[in-house]
Amino acid sequence: GPRTFDENFEWHVRRVRAVSGILRDAGIRYGLEFLGPHELRTWQKYEFVHSLSGVLAIADAADGIAGIAFDTFHWYCSTGGCPDDLLFMAQHTERLVEVHLNDAVAGLPYDQQKDMLRRLPMETGVIDSRDILRRFMAHPNDALYMIEPFEPGRSKFHAMSAEEGVRTAAEIFAVLENQN
Repeated sequence: GPRTFDENFEWHVRRVRAVSGILRDAGIRYGLEFLGPHELRTWQKYEFVHSLSGVLAIADAADGIAGIAFDTFHWYCSTGGCPDDLLFMAQHTERLVEVHLNDAVAGLPYDQQKDMLRRLPMETGVIDSRDILRRFMAHPNDALYMIEPFEPGRSKFHAMSAEEGVRTAAEIFAVLENQN
């Protein structure tokens, strides 16, 4: 059945501790991601962790072995784009396992964004993926940086050949890495 917040927290800590320890012993870094969109937070009886600070609390309580999968869309949807989270992650990039770069739908408040409807990085400029990438890359880290297409971008990529998809993704990263 559904668990209260505290029960769910302890359950996650036990599981994350076990899984991240096994993966660490195999040379694999485990990254935790939080789900920020408000629509996802209503699917269960009890609301659960939906912010960077919440997922960091789980990771820390589980011996700090697990890292963070920082998703720009989930970050934006959870807090409206809290700059404190970016400041923290930029100072603790050693905790980054991967970074998902997305943009949000223009004209829609952060708490009304839909998880499956996202834009490609810098498509609308609601989420400044260029700034996030610059902040995180200014500090040593070995995180995997990726664009994460959802609709309508996913359909565009599915219609492309593998070569076109790689070229398009490379063009997006070229735009993100351009400091002008």
